[in-house]
Amino acid sequence: MVLEVTGVPAAFVEAIGLVRPGGRIAEIGNVSVDKEHEVSLAPGLITRKVIRIQGFVRYQPWFLHRAIRFLERKHMDHPFDKLSDREYSLEEAGEAIEKEEAREVARPAIVP
Repeated sequence: MVLEVTGVPAAFVEAIGLVRPGGRIAEIGNVSVDKEHEVSLAPGLITRKVIRIQGFVRYQPWFLHRAIRFLERKHMDHPFDKLSDREYSLEEAGEAIEKEEAREVARPAIVP
């Protein structure tokens, strides 16, 4: 299972390269459909690897939590603390959203 949440179009292509044969990709990050968000890929990668790709534009908060827990159980040695480049308190959530939208931080973490 590859969970793509970055919002960077090239990460979708990378997810296809990373997923194991017969695996699945949950695409959550990429929601834009304009020309600048298009990527080039060989559809044969999807066919030959027999992978399933599911997009999620809206999801319940438990989904992301459950996916992270799955990754923690299967990949305990992965540096999950590196997924976020900045932590914000709950009171700073507005600032975190603004900085993410301005691409000043890649993936802010809200830590209550």
